Amino acid sequence: MPTLVLRTRLAQIEVLPGQPRANTDKIISEVRKAVRDEVELIIFPEMAVPGYLIGDLWEQRAFLHQCQDCGNEIRMASDNIIVIFGNVATDWYLRNEDGRVRKYNALFVAENRNFITPGKFPYPFAIKALMPNYRQFDDSRHFYDVRKLAWERRISPQELIAPFQTSKALLGCVLCEDSWDNDYALSPLKILAKSDKIDMFINISASPFTFNKNDKRNRVFTNHAQRLQ
Repeated sequence: MPTLVLRTRLAQIEVLPGQPRANTDKIISEVRKAVRDEVELIIFPEMAVPGYLIGDLWEQRAFLHQCQDCGNEIRMASDNIIVIFGNVATDWYLRNEDGRVRKYNALFVAENRNFITPGKFPYPFAIKALMPNYRQFDDSRHFYDVRKLAWERRISPQELIAPFQTSKALLGCVLCEDSWDNDYALSPLKILAKSDKIDMFINISASPFTFNKNDKRNRVFTNHAQRLQ
């Protein structure tokens, strides 16, 4: 098989917490630059649209609608390029366990003005499977995860984790904690590795600064790369 060549750009932008309009303008500007530079795939961080650790802003419906609209603007900017970005995704017809509207920490893949659905997943995005619930993180308070969604649908979590088939490559995409899986019973990367031939694994994250974090990150992802080849 010939080696895949995919001109890729990692857009490690400064995401402003709670400012989806400013973040979206920045994302679209970077997408347009990438198209001019003939980049084929551009990747943005987890929660690149809303920001990440923003507390009760997650419970404001107007804010959620704004994030949804901003995500669609990014989708419309994906002509001749694959765009991967993080955003909050909302199912207005379902509820979280606290009775509030259903929210997911989601990863979107847009190409040619369309969102791609991974495998047979019920939404046109992937969602975070492993929810950090320690130190400053409170994902499980606000977001529904893969295991809860699988239980609700009476299927296994493995049935909900699938790669994205783009026109250029088959992409195995996960969110942040999904790769820090040593202490979890579920490993999204191992599940993806059992799919058809994955061309590239992609992890988008929004970790706050931690001293010496890069040392551990490099060890974690080196081990994944060696194990998954």
